[in-house]
Amino acid sequence: MDLKGCSWAYNENYSLSGNLVVLRHLKKELKTNATHFGTIVESGSHLNSIKMVRDATVLAAAVDSAVLAGYLQEHEEDKEKFVSLASLGPLPIFPILFNDRLPG
Repeated sequence: MDLKGCSWAYNENYSLSGNLVVLRHLKKELKTNATHFGTIVESGSHLNSIKMVRDATVLAAAVDSAVLAGYLQEHEEDKEKFVSLASLGPLPIFPILFNDRLPG
């Protein structure tokens, strides 16, 4: 509820971790929808969403935890610029792809 009316970034419409899980949480837990946020911006990627929060282009975003961890490994100086309010999930494991020429 603390994010009501805030500027919000999501990476893309069909992203499970960057958009759909948030919309589900808004609907089921808060009995609202995306209009809960003020300005909504499609960033194009989790990394772009992270940078938008870092630069205060938006106040908040939902990002994949692995992408955030990788970003913070490379940018330790930014660690104090972020606060995690919630973790939504668990989400299903992402698929691992192999080339069909990989030997058995």
